[in-house]
Amino acid sequence: MAAPQQVAEPEAQELELELELQAVIGFNGYIYAGLTCHPDREHLIYPLGCTVVIESLNNSQSFLHGHTNNVSCVAVSPSGRYIASGQVTFMGFKICACMNSIVMCVSFGYSGTIRVWELDLPNRKIRSTECQTGQLKRVITCIMMADDDSYFYVGTTSGDILKLNTKSKLMSDYGPMKDKFSLVMV
Repeated sequence: MAAPQQVAEPEAQELELELELQAVIGFNGYIYAGLTCHPDREHLIYPLGCTVVIESLNNSQSFLHGHTNNVSCVAVSPSGRYIASGQVTFMGFKICACMNSIVMCVSFGYSGTIRVWELDLPNRKIRSTECQTGQLKRVITCIMMADDDSYFYVGTTSGDILKLNTKSKLMSDYGPMKDKFSLVMV
């Protein structure tokens, strides 16, 4: 009778298989303005966990990965060429996650600060500059870039809108002084 032969066990690294996400079903709707229609009117963009989903109207999906925690906001440039997303972080931790080589994105937080984040591709750095709003302190709820990127506008919980210069990072105007805006839909 022949002695049984020993079979060498593969290393643990060889046993580990990498699974690729192929499709998702779900949308929790928790993120404000989290379901966005792409300017091409053929794709929807939304966060789901740590992933940003790009879904075409024929139900095919693409996925943007890179976050280490749940995605908390998603924005699409007016041309549709760029997508920016941010993630939930721990108190006091600054983060701006950018996808698709964004030249500039604007981020905001509950602390009352408004920052402009600039991507320095050659040096692989993201630099932030805090915008100056003088004595005016607001909690920001939404943001929109002007078509020519020279200004951006932020909506606040108090119902006014601030206009900031993208280049100088200074507030240039705010209003209305009376009859503030509201999130109430008519």
